[in-house]
Amino acid sequence: MVGTHVVIIGGVSVNNKTHDRNPWNFINPAFRRAKAIKRSVVMIMYTPSYERRVTNQKTEHSSVDNPKKDREYFAKVAEGLAKKDGFTFVKITNAGELTTVLKNLKETETIDYFGHSNDKGAFLEYSSIEDSVSKDYWRVTDAANVPASKFSSGAVFASYGCNQGDPGGLAEALRKQWGIRTIGSVGKTDFEITGPYGGPTFPTSAGGYVEYPAPTKDAKGLTVYPPPRPLTYSKTSPPS
Repeated sequence: MVGTHVVIIGGVSVNNKTHDRNPWNFINPAFRRAKAIKRSVVMIMYTPSYERRVTNQKTEHSSVDNPKKDREYFAKVAEGLAKKDGFTFVKITNAGELTTVLKNLKETETIDYFGHSNDKGAFLEYSSIEDSVSKDYWRVTDAANVPASKFSSGAVFASYGCNQGDPGGLAEALRKQWGIRTIGSVGKTDFEITGPYGGPTFPTSAGGYVEYPAPTKDAKGLTVYPPPRPLTYSKTSPPS
């Protein structure tokens, strides 16, 4: 693990009856993951949704202590945690900025994404502007702007969002785009368990996590994409 380890915190929903009753659903597990990695960690946080959460959430979780309604409350908490543990903290406001950050890293060892998604994209914004709709998302077309040469040998992309491991989904697409090992969930993931302090790091997966092994070369030098295979995991250890 000599390269940079990227942990991405996706945006929280606002006034959604079925998602993110706890606004720490992505922040807390992201920091648990970062602490397990320990070094060379870059925490990337999509902040606009958290600002809308402060302004517009009708009934907030009891764990939120923000009487002055500071729009930057969640970002300040996350930045403070990152500073305490020696992590680099980067705030982004759109998908293009995420691409720029990834493109500017010298060598990436791992990327872990905690946030909403469907099979084709990471929903940096979801249900904070329009209920159950994403207005800002990151897809393989964005990843095409990040050179494969930015990744170290043995690099891994892992998403804990919904459906990213589905056949033809983002995990499989990124394996082809970047030539690295990727991990995603078949079906939906449930972050409700990850938000509480002291909760588990990784959400449960309806269909289980799968690995798309890194491509290899055959005897003729042609690229071979091994079939996906199921992975085992625990609530505190990543799929492996």
